[in-house]
Amino acid sequence: MHWVRDIRILLVATALLSAMIAPLSASAADGRCLVVVKGRTYLKGMCEIDVQAGGSFTVGVSDQARSKHFAYVALDAETGKARGFWNGAAAEDRAHEGLGELKRRGACWSNARARICAWKRK
Repeated sequence: MHWVRDIRILLVATALLSAMIAPLSASAADGRCLVVVKGRTYLKGMCEIDVQAGGSFTVGVSDQARSKHFAYVALDAETGKARGFWNGAAAEDRAHEGLGELKRRGACWSNARARICAWKRK
């Protein structure tokens, strides 16, 4: 009957872990997105917006869907500074190409090279 006790322990551990992870999970929603790099528009229109705890977010990709091009804004909540990344002109499967430090202007984060915007649906 040790296996019954082991299963109970496993179920309790799983429930506790789920309760701890749930508040950290992302909030994905449909919205309008814009990704412009070096003056060229790669993503414009309806897309998935996935906001993480702390303010970092992705546009054009979530657990459920992915646009041809997508971008990630990594926000340092303490400093308010952000760095941008995207999957490149070749539309690779990861946001590996750095876009540099970005500054916020309304719903957009941008610098001289790139602009990433996310407008969530209300």
